[in-house]
Amino acid sequence: DQDRQGAAVEERRVRHQHWRQRPRPTQYRRCGRGESCEMLEELGPIGGLGPSANEFWACWTTQAPYAIGAVWLSCAIFVIATLSIGFKHEQQLRMAEPSLRRLYYLRISAMSRVFVLTATASLIGPRGWTLWAVIQKIYEAVVISTFGHLLFQLLAHEASVKASGTAVAPSEAFADPPADTPSLPTPFPPTGTPSWGSVAERSAEQMHPMLAFIASQGPRRHLTVPPFCCLAAPCVKPYYMDSNHLVFVLLALRQFVVLTPVLSVVIIWGTLTLNAPHYHLLNIFYIVLTKLTTILALWALFILFWATHELLTQWHTHIKFLAIKIFLIVILLQDSVLEKIMVVDIVRTSFPGHQCLAAHNLAHFWSEWLVALEAVGMAVLLRWGFPASDLGGHAGMKEVPGVLIEIGLLRHRSSSLATARLTDRAGIEVASV
Repeated sequence: DQDRQGAAVEERRVRHQHWRQRPRPTQYRRCGRGESCEMLEELGPIGGLGPSANEFWACWTTQAPYAIGAVWLSCAIFVIATLSIGFKHEQQLRMAEPSLRRLYYLRISAMSRVFVLTATASLIGPRGWTLWAVIQKIYEAVVISTFGHLLFQLLAHEASVKASGTAVAPSEAFADPPADTPSLPTPFPPTGTPSWGSVAERSAEQMHPMLAFIASQGPRRHLTVPPFCCLAAPCVKPYYMDSNHLVFVLLALRQFVVLTPVLSVVIIWGTLTLNAPHYHLLNIFYIVLTKLTTILALWALFILFWATHELLTQWHTHIKFLAIKIFLIVILLQDSVLEKIMVVDIVRTSFPGHQCLAAHNLAHFWSEWLVALEAVGMAVLLRWGFPASDLGGHAGMKEVPGVLIEIGLLRHRSSSLATARLTDRAGIEVASV
């Protein structure tokens, strides 16, 4: 019995020693100033995400204390400038009358504050970069979808104005009765409230003035715009835009809003649960799908913008479009460019913090610092492109909710397809006779 107990103790000791000597993810040892921090081979996603915040700050303060001080001082300046401009803009917008357009303007104006705060928070430690990048991507999807709905609303308003009373805005289905209407007891359930079917029918009827308003510019190559198909313009004949194109724009914007959070949750799950080979494979698919869904949403927004920017000149939609897209395109490209150049040792060693971070983590760090810098310019352009004066000059404007526009387009497309099928069937019957 004593021999068996001794053997069991020795087996547990050997097992425990093997467990302590197991390979672990990357460890960043504390190093003295002037020494090189040796980074072990990355054995897992946690190692690939970089050091913890404590290890990161310990390395920075010993290797480049003045650089990290300059980084955080500049970030504090960026945050203060962006928040002051953004909150001043929000205060001006909230002084206008409550409306759907004011809601859209407020949602878009908050983009610079979201980006500067998330970019600054990601500089605390490299392991939080994925989370803050996901928040930026989700809000980018919200802003692009909001701007698309704003263009649809302005287009519906201008088409209704041009129709000069022949068209009734869909929002009039919910309008209050005239003041001289005698008051009657309200039955239950109320009989005067229009059903969703009648609202949908009116919405479908209002798509005719909108499409006629776009067609007044003549046939165009609507789909040959950046970033897709712009080189195919000479090979495409001009045509008129129909409800199918507008439905495609709505669906492309919606897929961006839906897929962005879904892909973000998947990459966070993969970061925390998968081993290194599977994580890197998932990350490749995540990057490819994210780029594709972003480019598809940008293409849809370009289609809608180029089809309406001459019709909506008084709303300065070109300034609004540039205020949103110029920075989103820069942010989309700069991270990839920095990852490519950080692979070169000469370039990587010229950046402060190269002793503490791997190449891809160093690229993310300086990319987020650039995002914080760019957020100041973004706040200035958003205040210029979405001024509060736009909300005060059209107090009596009829607003069309996005859901009614979508219902109207779908109804109009269904009726158009039904009419086309009946026409083809009648043509076949006449030919057979």
